[in-house]
Amino acid sequence: GFENCLTYFEKACLLLWPQGDPWTNHKNVVEHTCDCSGGTDGSSTFAKNPSFLLTNMGNAEAEIMIVLRKREEDIQHCPGWIQLHVHKGNDTGGMESERRYDVCPRNALFCTEKHYFGEAALVFRLRENERLQLTASASSYCTCTLTATSVDRFQLNPLPVSYTYTIEGTLCPTDPLNSSLILRNNNEERVEKLVVALSQEPVRQRTHSVGLEVWLNRDSQSEDGHPRFITEFRKDALVVFNFSLSLKRNEIVTFIPLAKRRLNTLPFSMSVYSSLPLQREEAI
Repeated sequence: GFENCLTYFEKACLLLWPQGDPWTNHKNVVEHTCDCSGGTDGSSTFAKNPSFLLTNMGNAEAEIMIVLRKREEDIQHCPGWIQLHVHKGNDTGGMESERRYDVCPRNALFCTEKHYFGEAALVFRLRENERLQLTASASSYCTCTLTATSVDRFQLNPLPVSYTYTIEGTLCPTDPLNSSLILRNNNEERVEKLVVALSQEPVRQRTHSVGLEVWLNRDSQSEDGHPRFITEFRKDALVVFNFSLSLKRNEIVTFIPLAKRRLNTLPFSMSVYSSLPLQREEAI
């Protein structure tokens, strides 16, 4: 019978499995339901989309088919595209699952096209013990099923969601603190790593160079002091920065988005991803 129809390297094909085929009797199938929040794939919240860790558990290459399929009722009532993004998985040195948040469509290993008919699919080979992070996105809120099929041994596990803090607004060159995000560590444990995604809406169909200043325990009343980090300026609609730091209990980190050119208005969105909960502070 017919089990799957997919687009493989932009060529339509049918996969036919005869009823008595040994492949049918021995294939491994794993399915997970996921809710795509919807929105542009250029948003700073892109990394909040449902993600999964795909791992080859065998001692040889594994050929695996991945299908992202919209729920039937959502195809009718939630029009728009769905897309599957593939990034290299985190190498933690063990079997535990660690989610990557420094992901965006631009730094993916590869992506499917944006499919408007409710299904996106990929077939690829994983090397021995190779890990890939799969991220599902959609233009509008919908429920999808992610299915992996192979005759080889593999695992497909949902990745836990970390803490996310987002600010949206307009970059103000005369008062950058109004666009800043201030977070305090109230944990006994130190915060060692933060990921920041910064997105912008094009102005007159153009994107502008944006970057970040990162301050630790910044004194807004003093003109002395220097930021801990100053990033390079990038012109992409969505840029992602990784920061390694040591934020102790009660210490504060301030993220200030910057535009290289002096613009009157530049709509933006900035999201900070953390493995530990942080307390949001108001700018003074």
